[in-house]
Amino acid sequence: MPKTKTSPKKIAKTPDEFLTFTERCYLYVKEHIRLFQYMVIVFLALLTIYLGITAYYNHINRNALIIYNKAFYIMAKNMGPDLDPKTLKKSDESFHKLITDYSSARISDLAYAELGYLKFKEKKWDEALAYYKKFMEKKGKYQHYKNLARLAISACYEEKGDFKSAINTLKSVLESGDEHFKQIAMLDLGRLYIASGNAQKSKPILKEFLKRYPDSPFRPLVEARLKKMQSM
Repeated sequence: MPKTKTSPKKIAKTPDEFLTFTERCYLYVKEHIRLFQYMVIVFLALLTIYLGITAYYNHINRNALIIYNKAFYIMAKNMGPDLDPKTLKKSDESFHKLITDYSSARISDLAYAELGYLKFKEKKWDEALAYYKKFMEKKGKYQHYKNLARLAISACYEEKGDFKSAINTLKSVLESGDEHFKQIAMLDLGRLYIASGNAQKSKPILKEFLKRYPDSPFRPLVEARLKKMQSM
């Protein structure tokens, strides 16, 4: 059977099987140029949105930090026994501005603790409790912040005369897995047991303190307290 010859024209029309990798990429892009254009447009649009959001939040955080620093400076100047109500009101208003107008800023959470302190100084225990609890809620994933808030909450309960709630709050500090503020919590717990008429419960707490923290700067205070209790 005679072999069919392929004409030169037909050979020229068949794809070259030996195209280089670069040439193949070029042909692919050429055939899908519209798709690539759409992909580039989408990428640039997303990048513009991301940069815009980042710039916005950076602007918010900068402004929030300025407001916080001013409010804290005012408050720090008036931490003495003679409080100036007018000056503290400015600090109060600035911290309120933070939590209302700049709630998305990271530093705004700290404003709740500062407002709690201001209300505590004004002897508005219930308002102070509400702010400290809100602060603890905001910083719930950070155990050291929670323990710091619990110490403040315990102090509010103590001022209200609610020793049971104050003691239970301090116990939650000791039961947490975090070591921050545990020394202070043990000292306060021992003191509150005495203040609430349960001096006998205070002894094991203070003895445990000496055992757990032999190098504590509070050691002389604890030893003096135990000595006084033995002589009673």
